Amino acid sequence: GVRHGEKQHEALASVSEMLRAEDMGDFLRIPMDERDLNYSGFFTEGDEIRPQLHDYDSETTRHLSLGEVKELLLSLPEVQEELARDKIASEVSK
Repeated sequence: GVRHGEKQHEALASVSEMLRAEDMGDFLRIPMDERDLNYSGFFTEGDEIRPQLHDYDSETTRHLSLGEVKELLLSLPEVQEELARDKIASEVSK
């Protein structure tokens, strides 16, 4: 069961970060927040209507299956190199 104070979901990006995020295909780029702390514009000019977004977290994100994780790992050059080294080492030790 869940323990007291234990997080059930990992937060990856907040709603305010998602509003600025750029989808780079395989990852999100979240630019630095360069807003100033002068809030008078919100009282005199208002704020634009923003799309309804939600936090990007482990609860709202599609989870990979075991097969998808394996496929993803095996596609990484670093993993392929290490597996090739292990294969060569096991053949040499025979």
